[in-house]
Amino acid sequence: MKRITCVFLCLCILCAFPFVATAQAPVIKGVINGQTVNGDITISWDKIEQAEYYTVNVRYIQNDDKGPLAYDAVKTEDTSFTLEKSVMDTLGHGSYRVCVASYIDGKPYYSNIVVYTYTDVVSPISGKTVVCFGDSLTANGIWEKQLAARFGTSFINAGVGGTTTETSRDRFPADVLAKNPDITVICFAYNDAVKIDRIASRVSLERYRENLVYYVTELQKAGSDVILMSPSPVIEEYFNANPLHPGEDYVEDGGINNLISKYTDIMAEVAKEYGEYYFDLNAAFDGKDMYSLIGTDGTHPNHTGYAYYASALGDFIQKEYGIKYTLGDINGNGKIDMSDYLICRRMIVGTYQADKAQVLASDVNESGETDANDYILIKRHFLGTYNITE
Repeated sequence: MKRITCVFLCLCILCAFPFVATAQAPVIKGVINGQTVNGDITISWDKIEQAEYYTVNVRYIQNDDKGPLAYDAVKTEDTSFTLEKSVMDTLGHGSYRVCVASYIDGKPYYSNIVVYTYTDVVSPISGKTVVCFGDSLTANGIWEKQLAARFGTSFINAGVGGTTTETSRDRFPADVLAKNPDITVICFAYNDAVKIDRIASRVSLERYRENLVYYVTELQKAGSDVILMSPSPVIEEYFNANPLHPGEDYVEDGGINNLISKYTDIMAEVAKEYGEYYFDLNAAFDGKDMYSLIGTDGTHPNHTGYAYYASALGDFIQKEYGIKYTLGDINGNGKIDMSDYLICRRMIVGTYQADKAQVLASDVNESGETDANDYILIKRHFLGTYNITE
């Protein structure tokens, strides 16, 4: 009995050591790997009781892993530190690596390393985190880097090749929810529809709907917008040349593209039902030369195809998240009425503080400024002697 007790105590002591070591090293918060930042950013970490002080190191690694230091072992007793835009401006846009060390009895204990991107691009989604969740069409990448550069924000690739809405449920909490996304792009349909056993699709239409509803509702609880996105088209002659996908398996479905459309129809319905966005990437490819955009497997875009993919999705995001306004409708109530020309007059004399959308709506003649001519045109529209919409 004594021997068992001794062994048990030894195991407890051994198991305790990793936790002690972990507790001595800071864990960086406030910025995550892959995040894009546009200005000052404050990082933080939990207080470590034994720590006498902390040091912060930030290195500019856009061109070289051993690039110049933005912050060189800056000493602090606080548990937060602000990485300043002005400091990063001196080194330039691109990738930065940050690490924090706690000092206990003169010995450093280093935190996890976080790599982020700094840019001064300002867009409708600046500072937001976008997670892209899908199968290999997402996982193949390229496109998310182009979108990150365009919007000056973080696009995190959470795609895994060969997965479906069903097989991705287990990884959803860690790969998506844990990233605290502001916007989540979900692109599943191809693998769900494909008949691996040559009889039935990998995921039934009914189960596909259930999975999408699960993802959407969980993301809504987490405060994330959702963009459900259809996959790009399949070149069926290439697809059917693969022994795993003989054309005769899809004759009753009208071909693989027609089968996939049954899934994306559900995607569109779920988006509408739950008040989220639906982006039809398949339709965006319509009329294009598929052979110049899709690879020889018939399913995955090539480099040019992914560039178009990024451009099309980017245009959709810009349209949906950009400033929305209608010329003449300054108060945004859906019609041009008396209050619009009264607001316009107050804007001209400087007694009304307008936001950007109102400034754009008031510039009816699109001269670049709001003036008396705009006021007259809005009033004439209201009186029926001029039509702003023509």
